Amino acid sequence: MTLNWMIGLDDNWCLFDSLNLESECFANNFSGVYVVWYGSDEAGHEGRVVCVGHGVIKIKLGALREDPTMNRYFGYRLLTTWAEVDQKHQSTVEAFLATNLKPIIGDHHHHSVQTIVNLPPW
Repeated sequence: MTLNWMIGLDDNWCLFDSLNLESECFANNFSGVYVVWYGSDEAGHEGRVVCVGHGVIKIKLGALREDPTMNRYFGYRLLTTWAEVDQKHQSTVEAFLATNLKPIIGDHHHHSVQTIVNLPPW
């Protein structure tokens, strides 16, 4: 399955903490999969995927902003992207993302069935 990973209007990845969850791109309960990560920094620290998930993107990203587990990563420049995926395939796409991106937090029970997708082009 080929996903169309979203980027900001300025052709940069969206900042997790300042993304406008009321924008039109989240209208009509837009659902799919998402990835939250931080990139490498000038000090040479490697970037990492913090979490992946699926569902109604606006609701999921909003809940992550309030999640105490995410607090320790707010000092990083967190970025996010998402892609539309039909509800039938969301959990198997998330399983593929979790297996391949190895997020720091999240439930790492990998479904035996995974839907192979293209990863975000970072």
